Amino acid sequence: MSGWTRRKWLSGLAGLMFGKAAIGQKQEIPKRPLGKTGVSVPILAVGGGSAFMAMNDEEAERFLWRALELGLTYWDTAHSYGNGESETRMGRVLKTERKRVFLATKTAARTYDEAMRQVELSLKRLQTDRIDLIQIHDWRANDDQTAIGRKEGVLTALRKLREEKVVRFIGLTGHSTAEGMRKVLELYDDIDTVLLPINPAQPEFEEVVVPVAKKKGIAVMALKVTGRGSLFAKADPPTLLRYAWSAPIATAVVGMTGIKILETNFQLALQFEPMSEPERVKLRQQMVSMRNQLPYLAAHYRDGQVV
Repeated sequence: MSGWTRRKWLSGLAGLMFGKAAIGQKQEIPKRPLGKTGVSVPILAVGGGSAFMAMNDEEAERFLWRALELGLTYWDTAHSYGNGESETRMGRVLKTERKRVFLATKTAARTYDEAMRQVELSLKRLQTDRIDLIQIHDWRANDDQTAIGRKEGVLTALRKLREEKVVRFIGLTGHSTAEGMRKVLELYDDIDTVLLPINPAQPEFEEVVVPVAKKKGIAVMALKVTGRGSLFAKADPPTLLRYAWSAPIATAVVGMTGIKILETNFQLALQFEPMSEPERVKLRQQMVSMRNQLPYLAAHYRDGQVV
């Protein structure tokens, strides 16, 4: 990583950190409405993907307990992350703390039967009988938006699970096809959330998908805020987080590799001040050329893998 290393991130933000005593004062993280769901969520969410999986089991458990102490109660994972280990790790804490967490997971299935199988296994791993948000995972350009709504499609399965109160809300995630995600949101009226890239190198998602979501009351959530670290060469993490939080999003799902970064991001959330639109436009102009360097746009990339 050039330009902005993890060490420089932590040391460079020393002035922002008030120390453990200040954090222990129970400062409350800002919350925003989750679209039309009637739920409010913290603007910083815990991501259960590759960064979370880079910790060992003991570190990950301490990390989750610290997240709860700080009020970071939106947890996002997926059936496929770490071959299921991400859900298993969260389940060890959720076993006793389920009521405190807004729990989101994902299924990469595109068929009814496979979605049912994956959700059943996810529930076991997470040690719960309910999921707040189930998301159709990693929408790609070659996916068929009409097929998922057919009798044998994944969306039909998720609707049934919602009717049975196994899940509360249904969402869509993706990071490579703004046009494809727009088509899904326009076609279906019962999608509650969309999780997509909000960073200066991929402005197409803000231009193409966000307006549709806003019109339909669908909550927008940010992922890949730092381009999985590839944007640090031109912008530091605080700037990239501020850029995302200044968009019309409910929360930013951020991968964090340890408690120090968790606490730093918590402080950034507390001190967040919106970035003006001219600032955001300038940042996009400076960084849109970096789109080709985003590692998760490679054909072989699989979300949640540790590299």
